[in-house]
Amino acid sequence: MDLGLIFTQYEYLFYFIFFITALVEGPIISFTLGYFSNIYDFNLIIIYFIAFLGDFIGDLLHYFIGKYFNKIKFIHNRIKKIKIEPRKNLFLNIFLLKLTPPLTSAGLLYIGYKQTNFRKFISNGFLLSIIFSAGFISLGRFSGITVGVFDLIYSGYISILLKFIMFVVFIFLILKYAPKLKSFFKKIMGGNNNE
Repeated sequence: MDLGLIFTQYEYLFYFIFFITALVEGPIISFTLGYFSNIYDFNLIIIYFIAFLGDFIGDLLHYFIGKYFNKIKFIHNRIKKIKIEPRKNLFLNIFLLKLTPPLTSAGLLYIGYKQTNFRKFISNGFLLSIIFSAGFISLGRFSGITVGVFDLIYSGYISILLKFIMFVVFIFLILKYAPKLKSFFKKIMGGNNNE
């Protein structure tokens, strides 16, 4: 079963699926589309447009859902204990959230919950969606090229072993520097360090 053949037969269905998934997790889908654009014949202009729209509209949906949560008393009582103020350095807060794709949803919901100025959110989110869509597509594209060359040079079990070693090193670095990053983000986002 060749994915490229299926893609050419159902091209617009694939683009629609990519758009829906980009609403939920834009940066990861942008990276994935960039990666697969080397293997399959994806139109980069359409991919960029889908990634940008999915990322930006997804951010807006998160914002509005968070704004709605403010009206639910049960949620309001639990969230009011959080000391981070997203209105300070909104651009930097959204920027840092977009760099951490698994945390993006929770952060954007919180920004909406805190009733952040919608115009500032739109202008910052629009600019960052343009930048991050292009950035993640480029990273995915270059990763695809690198993996292709890597597989040509190192074949079989050696390739798998080297990829595994790189993965282990990556996880080790994340675990080693996670506490430092946590305190750094807390400081930047205006959190209370006296807890």
